[in-house]
Amino acid sequence: MQTVGLIHTLEQYLNRMQTVGLIHTLEQCLNRMQTMGLIHILEQRLNKMQTVGLIHTLQQFSSTNTAK
Repeated sequence: MQTVGLIHTLEQYLNRMQTVGLIHTLEQCLNRMQTMGLIHILEQRLNKMQTVGLIHTLQQFSSTNTAK
């Protein structure tokens, strides 16, 4: 459910090619280092408020996948 919402948000800000690559990266279950890189990429495209919400979503997503 969280992933669907995140994908929807990403599709509003990124073009189709970027979204496909980003979804592929997310599906690989990000470790901490990869997540930091992804947050850096997102910060270049989104304003501060949007980034904070996405970081929160990513942290929940990462925690959920790590627990599996």
